[in-house]
Amino acid sequence: MAIEPITWSLFQRGLALVNSIHFVSWWAQLGLISSDGILPIKQQLQFYRDTANPWPKQVWLQQPTIFWLANSDAFLKGFYFSGTLLSILLLVSPASTSAWWIVYGLSLSQMHVSGMFLLQPDAMIVELNFLCALLAPVGDHSSVAMWTVRWFLFRFMLANGLVKIFGSARWR
Repeated sequence: MAIEPITWSLFQRGLALVNSIHFVSWWAQLGLISSDGILPIKQQLQFYRDTANPWPKQVWLQQPTIFWLANSDAFLKGFYFSGTLLSILLLVSPASTSAWWIVYGLSLSQMHVSGMFLLQPDAMIVELNFLCALLAPVGDHSSVAMWTVRWFLFRFMLANGLVKIFGSARWR
């Protein structure tokens, strides 16, 4: 199947574009989680520390985020700049496994400090970044890569359909 390597490459480049937009949009919304924001990262991390069970010192296992190391506004800007830059680099060279792992780590870190601003697409981006990081070395040579993406899309569509069927009365 000669079409699968092309499809996988286009999928990776599309996700890299989505990632760059994702990081730029968070960069433009620093007022949400910056030190003077609506829900500062420091406040979110303190909440995690206070509610960590059963070992407060291992809270990083429950909420894995790079923001445990630093969470200043300058670090936050550098974080978004790095995510944007790596995502743009992945547009050029989508087969870079290490870059996909870093982008996955950055998006996972962002997800854990987003608090009430976390949306369903944020978690989906994290999952797709994980798939690309995991499958980047074999993606061009295996149909497994595309089947994992198909499986993800199936689960996404099924979950949305079930929410509409069994969810709120607004959907009926």
